[in-house]
Amino acid sequence: MAPSDSSKWDTETVDFYDRLAAGYAEQFADWQASQDKQAAVLDRFLSSVCPARRGAVLDTACGIGTQAIGLARLGYTVRGTDISAASIEQARRSAHAAGVDIEFGVADFRDLATLPDGFDAVVCCDNALPHLLTDADMLDALRGMRARLRPGGLLLITTRDYDQARRDRAAGQAPRAFTDGQGRERMVLQLWQWESEDTYHLRHVTLTRDGSTWQGTEHNVRYRAITRGELTTLMRDAGLNHPRWHMPDSSGYYQPIVVANA
Repeated sequence: MAPSDSSKWDTETVDFYDRLAAGYAEQFADWQASQDKQAAVLDRFLSSVCPARRGAVLDTACGIGTQAIGLARLGYTVRGTDISAASIEQARRSAHAAGVDIEFGVADFRDLATLPDGFDAVVCCDNALPHLLTDADMLDALRGMRARLRPGGLLLITTRDYDQARRDRAAGQAPRAFTDGQGRERMVLQLWQWESEDTYHLRHVTLTRDGSTWQGTEHNVRYRAITRGELTTLMRDAGLNHPRWHMPDSSGYYQPIVVANA
């Protein structure tokens, strides 16, 4: 990736999540229930390297804390990092409110060298890795994540099902309509504009009903629609062993999960 492209990636992605941070929990009908549901699924995978939930987990794309807080509530020792400072501040507040102790910090998952190693598991959820648009950047991230693991430790990544999206040339995701915890009607939708075979521009739109009218906000960012085969190859090139995929119909998670060992 040329320096100008990398700078654009950083600026665009940080701005996307900084702007979403304060209201991100409102993208869920019940954010705490989602934390617990996701943590229960991830726990089944992490238990292979963290018996009795006594392991140390690094969440490298923790955002406002959806997975980190849920896992900490189960008993894991969790450290969370994210490229968005606003998201990290929101995560700290939410973890405090939830009564869990998590160390949070700002970090780009392409450069995790300042963090300790020896984690039992590293996770990167919510389709965060495909913000990286080149093989070189993805390899930097995957190698850095692997380096933070103890020998035999587990890397767990979740992405969208881009094999299907590329076949269908998906125009986005179906709108989700719900009533939030304050009784307000909300609708969240995504519109995708394909820029190439494997890159698209995402428009993330949130509509909130205020009386008889709807108010909207829009945030924009780019993704790489990386296939499972492409990501599997990169994981092996990064020195990760036995990448294996688990689809939503078998895992119960809302996105495909891939796991591999250091």
